[in-house]
Amino acid sequence: MKLRRELLQLDFEEKIVFFFHRHPFIFFKKSLLYLVLGVGPFLIFFVLKFYFPFVLEDKILYPLLVLLASIWLIFIWISLFQAWLEYYFCIWVATDKQIIDIEQGGLFNRTISKQPLSRIQDVSAESKGFFATIFKYGNVYIQSAGAKERFIFKEIRDPYGIAQQINKLARISLEKLEK
Repeated sequence: MKLRRELLQLDFEEKIVFFFHRHPFIFFKKSLLYLVLGVGPFLIFFVLKFYFPFVLEDKILYPLLVLLASIWLIFIWISLFQAWLEYYFCIWVATDKQIIDIEQGGLFNRTISKQPLSRIQDVSAESKGFFATIFKYGNVYIQSAGAKERFIFKEIRDPYGIAQQINKLARISLEKLEK
């Protein structure tokens, strides 16, 4: 995704150091869940076909079942699309001056929070669970002195490396302020 300077409201001399999304495995887990839920109507159809064939021959019940299955599949498709939107549009950006947190909560809800690097007090990282350890993703917590006290970068790749990079950027920013 090409980030637009207008969306991030960056100065002309400000440079993006890195940006990242959630780990792709997070979206894969949600997709797998929706795939399993989407197979349900087809399984019900085959059970009805082999064990209760008279239900599929009914002129009222069969169209009703097709309608319900269609509504269910549309609901699953919309839910999958919303999960993809949240995965794709939740972005964390680190520049040489600030940290930017863009959270997409649903279709029409976006929150953008910014924190200057000079206000960062503490950065910590965690990786909990079997899959998080294997695929090397986790959370990064940034404690600050700003309006939003704690930034949480959720389920990102290499949380310990990102925490080190943010600490380094914060240290460089403080050294520039002291000069």
